[in-house]
Amino acid sequence: MFDKAEQRASELETNLSLLEVWKKRGDDLLYSMIPKPVAEKLRAGNSPLSTCQTFDSVSVMFCELVGFNSSTVEDAMELVSTMNAVFSCFDSLMDTFNLYKVNLPDL
Repeated sequence: MFDKAEQRASELETNLSLLEVWKKRGDDLLYSMIPKPVAEKLRAGNSPLSTCQTFDSVSVMFCELVGFNSSTVEDAMELVSTMNAVFSCFDSLMDTFNLYKVNLPDL
């Protein structure tokens, strides 16, 4: 009887850990689609229309990387390294200036 209760407690702990992992994944996905303050307002039960804001000025940057082609594995690895550096720089700027990044699919 004691072993069964201990096993059940262990399963509950495992499930709770998994729940936390999946909750974080869900939050990360949500925050990648809409700004965190908006998501938090919606979670609090606010109307979607109440989350709308106006700004006196905004800046929008469109970025397209062109001219990349690779014919060898070494070139491909260099390409991956270069793109990682570029996007890491963008991500750092986003964090530094508290900016929101929107990824658009190929249009």
